Formats: sequence, C-alpha cells, structure tokens
Amino acid sequence: MVVAFFVGSISKRFGALTVMRAGLFLSVVGLFLLGFSTSLTAVVILSVIFVAGIAVVSPVIISLISQKGGNARGTAISFNAFVLFLGASAGPIVAVQLLKTGMLTLSFIILSVCLLIGLGVSFFLRSAVSAQGR
Repeated sequence: MVVAFFVGSISKRFGALTVMRAGLFLSVVGLFLLGFSTSLTAVVILSVIFVAGIAVVSPVIISLISQKGGNARGTAISFNAFVLFLGASAGPIVAVQLLKTGMLTLSFIILSVCLLIGLGVSFFLRSAVSAQGR
C-alpha cells in the first residue's frame, strides 16, 4: 500500500494510462501465480505483488475520472465509488463461492481473468481519452 503514495509522481513521468495498465498487469500476474503457489513465501510475495498492483490502479483511476469528468466530475467520482464498493462487497462472496468448488487453481485463474478483462478494456480507453482531451 505504500506504493500508492508514489503513484502521482510515477503517473506524471510515465502517463496515467501506462501506470494504470502496469498496475493491472501486476495484479493479474500476482493473482494468477497465486493459484499455483505452494510455499508460504511465494504466497506472501505474490500477495504483495497483487496488492501493489491494486494500490497503483485505485488512485490512477480516480485521477483519470477527475481529469475527464468535466462538469460531471463529482457524479463520475461518486459513481466510481459506488462501483468500487459494489465490487468490494460482491468480490469476497464470489471468491468464497469459487473457492468452495475445491479447485483452488481454477478459482484464481477465473479471478485473474476478470482482472485481465479490465486490462484489455484499458487499451480501448486510449483513443477515448485522447479524443476527449482534444
């Protein structure tokens, strides 16, 4: 979570979309490999990688929304908070249900694919963000 304090300066240097994609990529890799890890050390390291990715993505998304929200900035940020809390509420329920199947690796693969979809969608933002910025 300490990484979140440096996201602003990292975003200024590399660009918000690049940093967001890097954070999503870190999260995908950490969560995917977590499903295959067998040692406690690997679980701890991969969990830190996953959380670091999420810690990078959260402030960047808020920054992008506030930059591109225009006159509806407050509504856009509020909607983001709603979706974030919806995911924070539903995510653990979905994860527990997946883990109850007994297929631990498959559960982590499914959850990492959800993040991978988000990473894929972020590549469509490039043209949309560039078009709005002009």
